[in-house]
Amino acid sequence: MLNIDQFLLRAVTINLLVISVSVANEIEFTASVDRALTSRSQPVYLTLSIISSESLSHMPSPDLDLSNFVVEGPSVGIRTEFVNGRVTHARELTYTLYGRKEGVFVIGPAKLQLGGQTYSTKPIQLVVSKEIASNQQKNQNGRDSSVLEDNLFVRVERDKDQVFVGEQVLLSYDLCYRYQLRDVGFKEVPSYSGFWTKDLFVAQRLDATRQMINGMSFHVAPLRKLALFPASAGKHVVDPLAISCSISQSGRRRSRLDAFSFFDDPFFGRSQTLIVTSDSVSIDVLPLPRDGQPTAFDGAVGSYDLSSSVQPATVRAGDPVTLRVLIQGKGNIDALGEPKLSDIKGVKKYDPKIQQKQNIDSNGYGGSKSLEYILIPEAPGEFIVPEVTFSFFNPSTQRYQTLATKSHKLLVGGVVEEESGTTYSLSRKDIEVVGSDIRHIKPDVLDLGSDGKYFYRRFSFWLFQSIMPIAYAGLYFWNRHRRRLEGDVAYARRRGAFAAASQRLKHARKMLVDGSASGEFYAEIERGLLGFVADHANRPTAGLGRKECDRELKSRGADETLTSALMELLETCEVSRYAPGMAAADQMKQIQEKAEELLGKFQKALS
Repeated sequence: MLNIDQFLLRAVTINLLVISVSVANEIEFTASVDRALTSRSQPVYLTLSIISSESLSHMPSPDLDLSNFVVEGPSVGIRTEFVNGRVTHARELTYTLYGRKEGVFVIGPAKLQLGGQTYSTKPIQLVVSKEIASNQQKNQNGRDSSVLEDNLFVRVERDKDQVFVGEQVLLSYDLCYRYQLRDVGFKEVPSYSGFWTKDLFVAQRLDATRQMINGMSFHVAPLRKLALFPASAGKHVVDPLAISCSISQSGRRRSRLDAFSFFDDPFFGRSQTLIVTSDSVSIDVLPLPRDGQPTAFDGAVGSYDLSSSVQPATVRAGDPVTLRVLIQGKGNIDALGEPKLSDIKGVKKYDPKIQQKQNIDSNGYGGSKSLEYILIPEAPGEFIVPEVTFSFFNPSTQRYQTLATKSHKLLVGGVVEEESGTTYSLSRKDIEVVGSDIRHIKPDVLDLGSDGKYFYRRFSFWLFQSIMPIAYAGLYFWNRHRRRLEGDVAYARRRGAFAAASQRLKHARKMLVDGSASGEFYAEIERGLLGFVADHANRPTAGLGRKECDRELKSRGADETLTSALMELLETCEVSRYAPGMAAADQMKQIQEKAEELLGKFQKALS
């Protein structure tokens, strides 16, 4: 039996343990935005705050759906506060969001798995709309000349709203602007799911012309033009194209007075980085009609011509004849099938040699496909090379067409002579002469080696014979590896990932020896490690954050311990880049050695 003092002592001890555990596990996870109303060109800053009473050694990435936005970041902030005798540790993840389209969207809830528990934030409603200007800002046409979307936007145009399966659709993107722009680049390119695509033009620089749009003068620069070929019927939506660019605040203010009188000196204005997105495009795709569909139809859609020729038309038996069949026109040349040539009795036919040429112009994608058959007549006579047919669907007439080449007459003369076996009739005297004239090589007649060994019995002879197939096999595999590097971008990046990352870490080590700024050192370490993961995943390094990096490594079966160590190292580099003051040389050296160690381990694991 316990006395009253022991009972009270145990009760107090249990209560203190419960309080300490609850305090140790106290975590607060919240989400907030800097504004609830925005436009497509203005950023919204989403901040996820993780506040705990103890410093967390490992912080997993939150699970958050941001598919309705173009996302940059997140950037990481760490702070420690001491209020009323209580210490709190906070981490803030800040995402920069740009709306893909106008509308009302809900962000979240974000979820965080920590210590075996799931923490969730409250959902946030965000309205993406067009900026509204005051009446004093509108010009005489009633149009606002200061609204950013009215002076900078991506125009997307298509030549058709409704097409058939396989019919060509031309899609073009133009950047329309009234500011002086810098650092223009593609931020996010649509996947064009449901289409076979062919690029007709991709801008390497801005080549703008002046055009009048809604009564105002604009610079209009083509960005991209491509041909789309829908693969299935239904309603297909092409996602927006996103462009990143920088404009100066001073240049933006002056555009009210004169759209082309720019004063973009960085000493007189601060630059602003923007994400500009096009509208999404909806295309209705109709199925190909079944009425009137030829039996030989293999899916060709477009407008084509068919021709053929035979050369030479007069040959001797056994000599080759070339039959050329040419298909040319507008449409998806890559998807055209091969017209079939019927067998010709008495003529041997070989599989055709196929050559293809592309033709890209302002009217779209097309070209030609040539098939060369080799025909060999086996006997003299007159032969008829039959016609070749080709069926396709013409969208302009909405009907199927079947084209046929003309038949060709082939005149074959002469006789194919067969070689007969040679017989010899030799007398005994002739055989004796031949036997005395031809001297057979015998091992006991001539010693081929000075040491009494024949050459073919030497070890060096057989060593050389064994090296030859090994060298041939090595040359074969090396040539296959070289061709794969040239044709497979993902394979080439994966093979060169370790070398590229090692080169960056080597450069960071040199920066450490030279005493360069710590921010540049940490940035080079971060670029090397992120570039290694991006090369293995065949993704652009730009925009690859720690969350995506963690997901890519886990999808490739990387060890969770290594992945966690890499995430912590990347977070340390990102925080140290912007930390005030100079970092200690010993700390920078430890970061360098840790990065090289992790890179070597990941190379072994991923290989």
